[in-house]
Formats: sequence, structure tokens, C-alpha cells
Amino acid sequence: MVNCSATGLTEIPSVFPQNLTLVDLGGNSFHTLTPQSFSNFTITRTLILSRSEISTCEPGTFKNMNSVRIL
Repeated sequence: MVNCSATGLTEIPSVFPQNLTLVDLGGNSFHTLTPQSFSNFTITRTLILSRSEISTCEPGTFKNMNSVRIL
């Protein structure tokens, strides 16, 4: 698990380990999500993005996230 909620992030960090099953990124300022945003989150089961000011989610953003059960 990693908790980066309300930490002032403006983009998804690319340095997370690939074995995370729960990622909390809520309360940040991710205005645009792209297919590269979550390319390393292949086994993540829960992704929290609430209150993240997302205005654009490009096609294919979640394509590599085959294990996600809760978004």
C-alpha cells in the first residue's frame, strides 16, 4: 500500500514499485490522466483518485490495469 493522498502532487509519480495492490492518490491535482499515468500499476487492485481535480482522462488510461477491482 502507498498513501500519497493530499500531498500536492500534480502528476502520477513513476517511481512506485510494481507490486502495489492499493494506491491512494486522492486529493491531489491530476488534471489530465494519460495511458502512461498508470503503466506500472499492473497488479494494483484498488486505486483511489477521489477529490483529484481530474478534468481529462485520455483513452487507454487504465488499459494495463487488469487487476483493478475498485476505482
